[in-house]
Amino acid sequence: MKHFMLRVKQSALTEKEGVFFYNNVPFTGVAFLMNDNMLESANEFSDGQMVGEYLFEHFHGFDTKLIIDDELLEPEDEDSYQPFMCLHGDMFTGVSLEFEGDFCTAEYLYVEGWSDSSIGFDPTGNIEAIEIERPNFSQTFLWNKSGQVERFEISYHQSSIKLRFDEDGSISVLSICNDYFNQVTLFLSQLLCKLYSDDSFIDTLRIGDFLYLGEGFIDDSIFERIFICDGIKNIKTLYVSDTKITERSVFLLKELPMLENLSINSTLINAEVIREIKLNNPECHIKFNDKEILL
Repeated sequence: MKHFMLRVKQSALTEKEGVFFYNNVPFTGVAFLMNDNMLESANEFSDGQMVGEYLFEHFHGFDTKLIIDDELLEPEDEDSYQPFMCLHGDMFTGVSLEFEGDFCTAEYLYVEGWSDSSIGFDPTGNIEAIEIERPNFSQTFLWNKSGQVERFEISYHQSSIKLRFDEDGSISVLSICNDYFNQVTLFLSQLLCKLYSDDSFIDTLRIGDFLYLGEGFIDDSIFERIFICDGIKNIKTLYVSDTKITERSVFLLKELPMLENLSINSTLINAEVIREIKLNNPECHIKFNDKEILL
C-alpha cells in the first residue's frame, strides 16, 4: 500500500518558536540535514514538531551507517552500461539519497558498489516504486500516477508471484507458483506491500485484451474463476505457460469470440484438443508448445 511522507532537505524548512514550517505550513514528513552532501541527521516531523529519528526501515539488516547525496558517487567504469559506483575511488557501501531540488525522490542501497534495492517517491512523498533484494527473498512493486498497483512481484526461495496491471486496472500478467499462498505467512511481516496475500483477489480481477497466465498454481479450478471475471469475453490475446490446466479448461476457450492469438505450452494437454479450438475459431492464430496449429 502506498505511504505518504514528504521528504525534503531540512534547509527547506523554516523554524518559528520551535515549530518547523514548509511553504508556511507546519511540516509533516521527513527532513534530511545534509552537510557537504553527507547526511548528518534524518528526522520525522508531524504538524511541525520533530517526533523522532527516521530509520530507513525498508533497508533493515543492511549496512546503512554511511548515507550520502547521490551526487557524490562516481562510476567505476564510465563506459559500462551499469557500472559499479564508487565514493572517493572505493566501492560504495551504504545509502545514497537522490534529490530533485529540495525533494528526495529516491533512496538507493549499495553493497560493494552495486545497488539492487531502492525506493522511489514522487514530489508529494507518495511511494512510486520499491525494489528490495535479499538472499532468497525479493520484492518489487510499482504504482502508476493514479496510485494503482502496476507491478507486483515477490520471490521467496522457490515460491513467487508476478502480477502486472494495465493503466486501466485490467490484469495483463498472472503468474503464481504452486505453494505461494501457503508460504506467504512466513514472510508477510517483511513485505512493504501486503496486497494479494491470499487468492481471493482473483474473483475481482478485470481482464483486458491481453493476458499471460503462468506457473503451477493456476489449475482448472483457478482458470474457471478467471474465466468468469469481468472482461474475459473481450480478450484478444492469451498466453498460457507451465500451468496445471487440463483439457477441461481448454474447452472453455471456445467461448471467447474475440480471441485472435492463443499460445499454450503444456505437457498435460493433447494437441488434438487445441486443434478443436482452431476448428471452432479458424481466424485465431494458435501455437501449441511453440508450434503453429494449422487446419
